[in-house]
Amino acid sequence: MLLAVAASLGLKAQSEVNSFSLKPMVGVSSTEFYGDGANGTRLRWGFAAGVELEYQVTNKFSVSAIPMYGMGGARTDDGDATWKNDKIMIPVMANYYLIRGMKLSLGVQPGFVVKSSLNTKVNGVTMDVNASDVTRSFDLSIPLGLGYEWENGLSLSILWHLGLTTVMNDALIIGDVNLGKSNFRNTGGVLCLGYKFEL
Repeated sequence: MLLAVAASLGLKAQSEVNSFSLKPMVGVSSTEFYGDGANGTRLRWGFAAGVELEYQVTNKFSVSAIPMYGMGGARTDDGDATWKNDKIMIPVMANYYLIRGMKLSLGVQPGFVVKSSLNTKVNGVTMDVNASDVTRSFDLSIPLGLGYEWENGLSLSILWHLGLTTVMNDALIIGDVNLGKSNFRNTGGVLCLGYKFEL
């Protein structure tokens, strides 16, 4: 009986086959650096927003693209510095519906950096250093997602990505101090609420 009720509640939680849907999303981002030179850094929290365009291929399979703005980067453990690496990300996903309304997603994510700066303290003075010249303007990541959609159109999703390209493309110089070039990468995720519209 309970299974029948649960199934009936989810009848509208998934799009019809051969149909398109649009889902605005807003949430929080949490990113950090990993790899060479990432020691001593921790999570940076921020804002994320985007929209998902999805095409339902079969009852179990769909494809989607999710243009999204997200605040990225990392902070140092002592809190003295924050690297802001904000970008437009476009995850292109293959989605498999485990049950009606719940999907597991895997894909590829190109990203385009829109802001890169380092907020740090030098000799006790707080500085905001433009890091665009030493930051790659394009990056590539592997995204993995899990989402659930209710029959009323609301959804909750988490999208985690692992960066494949390094953040820096040149040595960082602040004043007369050359801080060098590290090979760390960006990783993290976004937790979003959304509302799905059938097209």
